[in-house]
Amino acid sequence: MMTIKGSCHCGATRFSIDVEPASLTQCTCSICSKGGALWAYYKPEDVRIEPQTSNATYRWQSMMVEHNFCPTCGCITYNRSPSWVDMKPDLANPQLSVNARLFDDYDISGLPVQVLDGKNLCRACATRTERGLHAGQSRQARPPQAYEAGRWHRLLFAF
Repeated sequence: MMTIKGSCHCGATRFSIDVEPASLTQCTCSICSKGGALWAYYKPEDVRIEPQTSNATYRWQSMMVEHNFCPTCGCITYNRSPSWVDMKPDLANPQLSVNARLFDDYDISGLPVQVLDGKNLCRACATRTERGLHAGQSRQARPPQAYEAGRWHRLLFAF
C-alpha cells in the first residue's frame, strides 16, 4: 500500500492518504475554477490531516461544504461535505475531498478526470435557493438541512 503525502505551498497544512485515487474531479463552479483544484474524494477516516499551524474555512451558499485553505500561502487544501446519494445530501456519511494538485511525489497525470458542471448547477441551485429563503432570513442563518436536496455539489465535493 502506497502512502500519498501532500501539503500546501508553505507546509502549514500537511496530509497523508493510504488510498490511491481512482479518478479526479474538475468542478467548474466559481470557487473551484478560480482555485484550479482537482478533487480526489475519500472517507474522512482515509485522510490524516496533521495538526495545522494555521487554517481557514470558507462556507457559502448551502453552508454544507467547508472549503479549507491555508491563510498563509492561499492554497485550497481540502473540503468537508456530506456525501450525496441520488442528488440528496447524506449527512450521516461525510466525505473529504483533497486537492490532488497538492500531492507530493505522486503523478496525477495518468488519472481520469471527470468534469462536473458546477457552474451551471450553481446558477440553477442559487435561483431555487433564493426563492426558498424564509422571509427575513439570511442565507447564513438558514440551517443546511433547510436547503433543497438537489444540490449542485454532488457529487460536488462529491461537492
